Amino acid sequence: MWSWPKLLAVTASIEAWLEAARAAGKPIPSPRYRPAIYQVA
Repeated sequence: MWSWPKLLAVTASIEAWLEAARAAGKPIPSPRYRPAIYQVA
């Protein structure tokens, strides 16, 4: 199960990666996972 400290660490890691990718001019892939609750039938 996720805990808040783990979730915050993952979020910080993602933000840092996105910032580094933008600074390096690397492409940022579009999200591939979308929970079923958000999919329109």
